[in-house]
Amino acid sequence: MKDFQLDENHDILIQTCDIPYVSGKQQEIQKIQQVLGTKLGEWKYNSNEGLDFDALLQKHPDQNRIREAVQNALFEIDENYVLQECSYSVEDKVIQIKASAESTAPVELYVEV
Repeated sequence: MKDFQLDENHDILIQTCDIPYVSGKQQEIQKIQQVLGTKLGEWKYNSNEGLDFDALLQKHPDQNRIREAVQNALFEIDENYVLQECSYSVEDKVIQIKASAESTAPVELYVEV
């Protein structure tokens, strides 16, 4: 399976009048970035896809609620994902989540939300 390649702004990448595709591990990472960057219920065609931003938008975010929100978002991508590690930090009113999950092969990535 393959998908359109996205740029750093999550727009479809166009190179010299051509749209490149991604597949395999790169497509999987791109899908995770899209889902974790989408508010749960925001996408009209799949209201279960996305991250529960309410877990993040708290004065004092709860680590367990964040972990559950990330696990649920990953579960929507692939039921085989198991969240291994999840931590967060807040700097200048920006919350950053570091998570690693495992499916058939370990995947670790950083997504700014």
